[in-house]
Amino acid sequence: MVLSDAGDDRLPPLPPLAVAVPDAGRRAIAGEWWSRAWAERDGAARYDRLHRAMGAAHGPPNLLEGCERAAADERRHAVLCARLAARFDPADPFADRPAPAAPLGPAGLDPRARLLYEMVAFVCVTESLNAALLLETHDRATEPGVRAAAHALLSDEVQHARLGWAWLAYSAQQGEVGWLAAHAPAMLGAAASENLTSPEVFCARWSDATLGFLPRDLRVAIFVRCAVEVIAPGLARFGVAPDGMLGWLEGQPWV
Repeated sequence: MVLSDAGDDRLPPLPPLAVAVPDAGRRAIAGEWWSRAWAERDGAARYDRLHRAMGAAHGPPNLLEGCERAAADERRHAVLCARLAARFDPADPFADRPAPAAPLGPAGLDPRARLLYEMVAFVCVTESLNAALLLETHDRATEPGVRAAAHALLSDEVQHARLGWAWLAYSAQQGEVGWLAAHAPAMLGAAASENLTSPEVFCARWSDATLGFLPRDLRVAIFVRCAVEVIAPGLARFGVAPDGMLGWLEGQPWV
């Protein structure tokens, strides 16, 4: 991944490492932030595509502007995450892995329905979960560089999630959105695969929340709380029944 932060004064300076980190910790933290850098790069490509789709759907100008800003935020985040990761291990394991940014959702959706599906799956669900995880990372981290990076990402991710909910609200005013209920379990499952059940997270034997690497049990608790207290009520508010999603969650062995 080739990234440059030259001339971007919105990137906070990262203070020097304040503590000694064991080799296992360095590998874990670096892997976490290299993975985030890749995900942010993927997010930028997704927001670029969503912005084009919003324009084609004649979406509200304020939401179009918000989506454009989100793409720029994600590119900036990718640089910041890579900078932090390189402090712990300069070898980027995702260097040759292209960001997919493939449209989300089942086959056969028309362009407007696919836009709504992806705004809910990627922005409402995933970005809400990202914000919840980043908040916990920020609050528990004592290593200044990790804390500064989490703080810089957190406020943007909250705004991104709000963009998704605003698009769902707008779509609900335009027509029926209840059909999303049948797909909500798959949306949450995809987020779980990324944040909880990937081999890196599931098998990690090292964790230290003070250094920004949340133990898996804590990640699960945050994930479940966000799904139950934020995502499910948000969907229900706009006429998308969350029962199937919550039933799927209750049936998972890691809950």
